[in-house]
Amino acid sequence: MKSLKLTFISLIFVMSSREQKARSHKIDPASVILNDNAMKMVPFINNRDSAIKALALLDRATSIDTNYFLGYSNKIMFLSQLTMYNWKFRRPRSFYSDLS
Repeated sequence: MKSLKLTFISLIFVMSSREQKARSHKIDPASVILNDNAMKMVPFINNRDSAIKALALLDRATSIDTNYFLGYSNKIMFLSQLTMYNWKFRRPRSFYSDLS
C-alpha cells in the first residue's frame, strides 16, 4: 500500500512538471553588437588601451541587458588580462578615462 501511494505521488509530480514551460530570455540585439565589437579587440588583448576600450563596450552591453551572461564572461577575460581581480562589475564611465 505504501509503494502504491509513493507511485501515485511521483506520478502526480511527473505529470505536473510536464506542463511547465521553460522561460527563455531574449537577448537584446544591441548587447550582442557591443559584445561583438569588443571581441574584435581580442587579438590586441595585450594592449592595455584596447582592453580598456573592450571593457567599456562590455560594460555598456551588460548595462543594456543585465542577464547577458556572455558579456560578463568576456568582461572577466579582459579583466584578468589587466590583472584587475578585485574589479566591481559596475564602474562609472569616468573610471575608464582614469585608466588611460
